[in-house]
Amino acid sequence: MSEHYIAKKLKWDIYGAFDGIPDIKKVLEEELAQIPKEHSRKWAKVERWLAQVTDVLKKLEYIEKILIPKIMDAFHYEFESPDLVKVIFFQPSIKKLFDELVIHFNANEITVGADFEVLCNIGEAAKVMALLGDSTLGLAAVQAYWEAKISRVGNISQKRAALVSNENLARTCERLDLYDYRIHDTFDQEPQNEEKIAHVKGTLIEGIYGIIYAEKGIDAVFDALIAIK
Repeated sequence: MSEHYIAKKLKWDIYGAFDGIPDIKKVLEEELAQIPKEHSRKWAKVERWLAQVTDVLKKLEYIEKILIPKIMDAFHYEFESPDLVKVIFFQPSIKKLFDELVIHFNANEITVGADFEVLCNIGEAAKVMALLGDSTLGLAAVQAYWEAKISRVGNISQKRAALVSNENLARTCERLDLYDYRIHDTFDQEPQNEEKIAHVKGTLIEGIYGIIYAEKGIDAVFDALIAIK
């Protein structure tokens, strides 16, 4: 099976997946305006959803206008599907928001023009893309440090390990200022230690390489290693 064929099979049709989120915001705004003030519990719940959806939209706009051009410049790569880059910023915790909205809208027979099947699974899609990037980074790094002399092959594993280490990937994430724009449950107050934060930062970079491999294959990943060297 050729690499070209594999890359084609790995592509997702993500175009327009986020187009319905503004409609969700509009529906929640209209609903919030109609809730009597004495129904404070319901008002607080809808207000929380609205705040989260508004945060998602603001971050998606920033990712599109600021971060994607910055990423393309750093990786020397132009994305075929910029919406895929937005996907990798979604964290698994965001599923809670979209699951709650589906239940609420269905229970109240509210029609919203959003693809909740995609939105409820977007965090898992980001994990898969990072897994793909993690798998291909190692191979591309070996290719980058290949030695023609067998007497020097010991350097390959050491250089590869340093290049694709989570510490190095996390530093790249910090340089590009990506971490603060991840899309997650903003009401989740679970404490995160430095190791966990570094892992999330590294995962964002792995996701970028996953997209590059899915779109163009291992040679494009090899060329894009410039971003982490």
